[in-house]
Amino acid sequence: MSISDLPPELYRIIASNITDRPTLLSLLRTSRYLSIEAERSLYHTFDNIHDVKRQTLFLQRVVDCPRLARFVRSYRIHSTHSTASEALRTFCNSTPCATRESQIFLFWTLFPVALRLFVNLKVLTFHSGSPYDGGPDVLPMARFLRGCPFQLETLEWGWYTPNEPRDLLPFLATQQHLHNISLRGWDAEAFPGPAEYTSTLNNHAVADFDTDSAEESGGETSLDVLRRTRSGRSLVVSSPAQQPDSPSLSRSKKSKSYHCSLSALTGCLGVIRAFLPGHRITHLRWLSDLDDPWNEAPGFSLDTPGFADSLRQIQYLHFGTWFARPGLGILAPYLSQVIFLELTDVDKHSTATTDIDNPIPLGFGRKWRRDRDRDGDGEEDSRMLTSKLFRTCVSLQMIDIALEPSRRRCVVEGKSCCLYTRWRRDAGLVDSRLAIHDDWPDIALQDELASI
Repeated sequence: MSISDLPPELYRIIASNITDRPTLLSLLRTSRYLSIEAERSLYHTFDNIHDVKRQTLFLQRVVDCPRLARFVRSYRIHSTHSTASEALRTFCNSTPCATRESQIFLFWTLFPVALRLFVNLKVLTFHSGSPYDGGPDVLPMARFLRGCPFQLETLEWGWYTPNEPRDLLPFLATQQHLHNISLRGWDAEAFPGPAEYTSTLNNHAVADFDTDSAEESGGETSLDVLRRTRSGRSLVVSSPAQQPDSPSLSRSKKSKSYHCSLSALTGCLGVIRAFLPGHRITHLRWLSDLDDPWNEAPGFSLDTPGFADSLRQIQYLHFGTWFARPGLGILAPYLSQVIFLELTDVDKHSTATTDIDNPIPLGFGRKWRRDRDRDGDGEEDSRMLTSKLFRTCVSLQMIDIALEPSRRRCVVEGKSCCLYTRWRRDAGLVDSRLAIHDDWPDIALQDELASI
């Protein structure tokens, strides 16, 4: 049987199951029957996140041929070039750029144009290599999202300036199917969360102001007005009608909560304070930040309206990074529904003594970064630590320990993953090289742990 004998409806299925890009490229050039579907698969996902040259060539191609932009479903990039912020500043100010920055300048020129052509985009991931991406002279990157026609399911926005939420909020108001969002930062004191923002629009409690109003308010900027009014329990946000290419106010008034499907959230305390209340978040990655308060910080409390109840809905919790703040102990009373808990922490020994009063229903995942000054290498060191953890946490049934960095990363079935050793309470070491993808564990973990 030749391929010409197959029904046409199988062509897309065949092409979508081919993962080798050179093979797809060959089909595009040589196959009369599969060329269109091979082209669709080639442009379905762009995840070359580091190479700025390939990023620019890809954008150039879809801008020159908008038909190809309709095939793009997932677009992931990572800006790591040392002059990225400088080039963006140059682009925003429309000033000539140096020759060494011309490639990056071209990228920033094509980037907003291509975004408006990605009409079927579902996954957008943009990360920056620097912890802070500029001051007042660098405009928020989120402004490039204005007027984009796509309906995202996943948004990972790793670029952050203090005014980033100002442009993100009107964009998020248009996203009806977003269920996974990851943000670098959010000033929850100055900007409302999406639920509060939408509620305000729906209640017609919007005061219009723009940059010209600063002169009439004694030099106050719109950000100053927003902070003052929120502190006085009267929320004022800039009208979407004032935002270029953003949804009209009349449309926003008629809309219901646009984040009803949001179920996964990643970010620091500011992001969590803004996004957790008002949504049914079941998967939370709490990435502790250096600016997050300690447990005893003045005014720090989880018992704020809607916040504690939202924490009780969490089923999967990843907590930590390099900063152990707030401590796990302050969160434990609210983790009544957690079935998987993963800690990432520098000092694993202090974490090992953490007393979790309430029982975690089923599981506890554990990984950390290796500290050569404290940690021994080998199975015996891990065995001693796991024994201590099992004694400390009576509900703890399973522990996953990441291998040292030199042996940790691997690729399984074309996906990047980490290697762990898995330990169980009554069985000890059960797997010395367990491959775990960066995604959340499957819900089948409940059945696995229940059978222990």
